[in-house]
Amino acid sequence: IRDAFSQRLGALCGVDAMAYTPALVFVNGEFWGMYNCRERYERQYFSEHYGVAKENVTVMESDYSLVNRDNLADYVVSDGDPADGADFNQLYHTIAASDLKDPEQYAYVCSRLDIDSVINMYVEHLIFGAADWPHNNIKLWRNSNPEDPSGIPNGITLFWIRIPRWAWPVPITPAVFPRLSTMTP
Repeated sequence: IRDAFSQRLGALCGVDAMAYTPALVFVNGEFWGMYNCRERYERQYFSEHYGVAKENVTVMESDYSLVNRDNLADYVVSDGDPADGADFNQLYHTIAASDLKDPEQYAYVCSRLDIDSVINMYVEHLIFGAADWPHNNIKLWRNSNPEDPSGIPNGITLFWIRIPRWAWPVPITPAVFPRLSTMTP
């Protein structure tokens, strides 16, 4: 319920959020409980919500089995073109090694990422008290076709070449709104 609530609040703030509905589940007449049915962040979601052709969408995510041991572990393509994975991971490691106080380096990062979506993700996770973050439970996407102007992130045009940018939707956040008894002052 906390995750569904955080998704609703995120949607009110204008960020991507997965629709959900509660469902009572019965198996062979036996009540198994109330489950939370929801959309998934995959090509179909971004195609339907942004009008991007499904074949142009790439979705990536952090892999907990890797980031649990190395917080700079590569992200993995969960849906889409595997070549986009190498592109993002190169960018990710460049960012980690850069001084983003340098205006040129920051401008380069802004040309490749939808900074507003990054800020929204950080704000939501900080306000909601996401306990399994910042290295876990992260998804991002982009329209990887530079000829297709639909969807967000719109990308930038540099010397008549459109460069698609990566954006962060609000991920599934099961570890939000921690119980007061688990919080330390």
